[in-house]
Amino acid sequence: MDKEGIFQITEQRSRERFEYKYDVLCFKNTEEIEGKESKSPIRIHVIDISYLGLGVITSKSLTVGSYLLFNLNNRDENREMMLEVRWVKMKQGEHHAGLSFVALTKEDIMFLHEIIFEIKKEHKKSQKLL
Repeated sequence: MDKEGIFQITEQRSRERFEYKYDVLCFKNTEEIEGKESKSPIRIHVIDISYLGLGVITSKSLTVGSYLLFNLNNRDENREMMLEVRWVKMKQGEHHAGLSFVALTKEDIMFLHEIIFEIKKEHKKSQKLL
């Protein structure tokens, strides 16, 4: 807290994040401790993306340390990605979470680069219209 009583928020990601609105059904949710897979899918709303992970919102509780496996797509390509739940907090009745990509291949990184490149391109277009 600074001297005026205002909390300072610091960015904890080491890579820039970009707004990315994307809804996905996650059919595989594995608890790291028990090694068991969830039977029911989780609807996840992705709100942002970086080269290291995703910011998401869901109505279901997620456990820190669990792994999620779901598909991201970019125009013509659909790619299954594994992510680890790094943090979770409740906000306005929803679970907000930070997920980090696990075991990315060179092809996965290029796939993410294409998504982020398209986001940047669209952002520049919208700025020119203003």
